[in-house]
Amino acid sequence: MSIKDEILALRNEEGIYIAEDILEWARTHPESRLHASITWDADEAARLWQLEQVRGLIRVHVMTEQGDRKLISLSIDRVKPRGGYRDVDDVIPTPSLYAVMLEDALNELERIRIKYNRVTELKRVWDAAEDVKMENKSRNKNKPKRGQLRLHRTDEDDITV
Repeated sequence: MSIKDEILALRNEEGIYIAEDILEWARTHPESRLHASITWDADEAARLWQLEQVRGLIRVHVMTEQGDRKLISLSIDRVKPRGGYRDVDDVIPTPSLYAVMLEDALNELERIRIKYNRVTELKRVWDAAEDVKMENKSRNKNKPKRGQLRLHRTDEDDITV
């Protein structure tokens, strides 16, 4: 049985999946895929949870005066062993980092679209995100290879050579 199947089998009588119930089921079923996917060592689980708490604190508390996030976790950093955050003010003027931030934003919008795709009132949002994605692909298709030319940002929409 897959993790998905194990979770879907744990729907309660009200049609709700309760994380605590799923955890307890996994605890009592050591042969399950769910059990194998959970960190059971208390010290390691505590460390992982504390890291999640710190990430949450960064997201909620490290803001600009205007209320925007000051720090951002880019996908290129998340694959590193210790990850990390960058100051958005350092990312925006750096074309390669800005491109990663845009791609990350589009990927996040796609995950949200998948989650809320049945909310028809959001169709214009998904269409707009798709337009940006296509413009970005078109822009990157004509982009010179690394080391050929240096790009610089001139305004919100244009990248010039």
